[in-house]
Amino acid sequence: MADVAGYKCAVCGNQNPPEEKYCGTCGHWLPDPDFPAEPARRGGEKKTAAPKGGGALLSVLAVEVDGPVLRAAVVTRGLRGVGMGQSFKMDRAGPGELITPEEAAALIARVEKCPKNVVLVSPAVTMVEIFMDIKRIKKMRPHQIKEAVRWEAEPYMTVDASESLVGYQIGAEVGDDQTGIWVSMLPAEDYLAVKRIFADLGLRLKRIYPPDVCFPLGAAPNRREKRMAMLDVGSQTMKLALVEKGRINAMRSLPLGLAAAGEHMGGAPSPELEPSLVRIFAEAGAGDGRVLVTGAGGLDRGFIDFLNNVLRLSAEPLPPCPGCDVMPEFAAVMGAGRRELYLAGGWRFAGVDDEVDPVKRLRERIHIFPIVTVAAMVVLFLGHYLILNYQMTRAEANRAELERQRDELQAAVERYAALQGESKDLERAKQLAKDHVYLLREGARERLGELETYLGALLRFKPRDMTMAQIYPLDTAGKWHVSGTCANVMSVTYLALNMQSEEWCNYVRVISITRAGAREGDQAASPGKAVYDFQLEMEIAPRVAPPTDNQQRNGTP
Repeated sequence: MADVAGYKCAVCGNQNPPEEKYCGTCGHWLPDPDFPAEPARRGGEKKTAAPKGGGALLSVLAVEVDGPVLRAAVVTRGLRGVGMGQSFKMDRAGPGELITPEEAAALIARVEKCPKNVVLVSPAVTMVEIFMDIKRIKKMRPHQIKEAVRWEAEPYMTVDASESLVGYQIGAEVGDDQTGIWVSMLPAEDYLAVKRIFADLGLRLKRIYPPDVCFPLGAAPNRREKRMAMLDVGSQTMKLALVEKGRINAMRSLPLGLAAAGEHMGGAPSPELEPSLVRIFAEAGAGDGRVLVTGAGGLDRGFIDFLNNVLRLSAEPLPPCPGCDVMPEFAAVMGAGRRELYLAGGWRFAGVDDEVDPVKRLRERIHIFPIVTVAAMVVLFLGHYLILNYQMTRAEANRAELERQRDELQAAVERYAALQGESKDLERAKQLAKDHVYLLREGARERLGELETYLGALLRFKPRDMTMAQIYPLDTAGKWHVSGTCANVMSVTYLALNMQSEEWCNYVRVISITRAGAREGDQAASPGKAVYDFQLEMEIAPRVAPPTDNQQRNGTP
């Protein structure tokens, strides 16, 4: 096509001339139907799709050492997840399981906008599986677990435990309250050497991961299968992992790589290859399902056919994930990036690092204790002040509310007292009205006779210090109510006894005698003397004809 300027390799990203059939960098067959090259249009190179993360917030450079090949990719984490940006591979100058300064410099030179953090995947980090009490593990902090597994795995280390760095990955639980733990091990001097190499380039080495725990996570989080097996075929080793519900449950390894498999399929059979593959699949329980092939073997169609036709497996190369073009060769690189960018710290523990327990570091830096103490006291007193201020504000608000309720209650009490006074006045008015009605109904002539009888007796028996205030009839015939004032309590008794001695008087009952004090203009009391209010109730017998005053003067009946 006239507008095609070249083809971009699907594996390493190198742009090749349009007449080339094989990539000049990695040797990949560009017309491969499974991983076809992408045409680059004239007038400028076609822009690559944005990583899955979209708007990356975090990024890390992941590098894998696989025999004679180095693979690297920029792994990013954005709002929508983890994705892979620029990725490529390059040949190494010599053997070795760790990166050299020259290789690191050449690798960094090819990365556009290289992140400051680096993680390395290397077979130099070995792994062993140990078993520990699960109850003991749950009670320990991560650094305590790391220290414990260091000494548990010491028999399998090539150097002393004190000179090694370790990481750990907690596996599945087994019987007798035990859990399997995969321990990553690397001599401390090797780690520090790699750390210095990247530090000289202005980068920061975060961790070195074993490939065993990285390639399963390169694609497993994006797969929907509940259970799947993945076989990573590198240039020198093969590694099998069984993943169930996103968790690695079994791992096996073979010291045979793609080169040995190629010789076996090319006419120089290896007596160990097929039995060893059958054994590790049987031990992991992964021989009855789908097998995804990663690593360099995932691009070798002859090896895929060998697994399907000879070992009777259902194998296929790792397909690209939707929205994340992770090639089989870069599964371990992607897995290392995923582990490092995982929000929680559990996935990062599988890598080897030289971090020190924060508690231990704090104990070593004893000189900062006074600063921490002062800061803690400042925070304590500031918090105490804020709490007191908040409580005082609440108390003031509560006091204002209680005062408002008190004023409302006092107003209600005053209204109640006023209504009680009005009620008593109404009762008196009602009683007076009833008396008036009774007087009008029964006839004033009969009650007037009773009144005349009482007044006549009153002229005879009333003491001189007594003043009458009210005399009015009650509802019942013959009953009268009398009230007034006097200067001596005995005057009330004298009047009652004399009245009651009359034949026409049924009884005289003293209702009340109360001390009222001296009142101005009261004739019954001497100046400065006490005055008593009294109330009487008197009943006049209706059938007794009391003598009138004329009869008493004439002596006639």
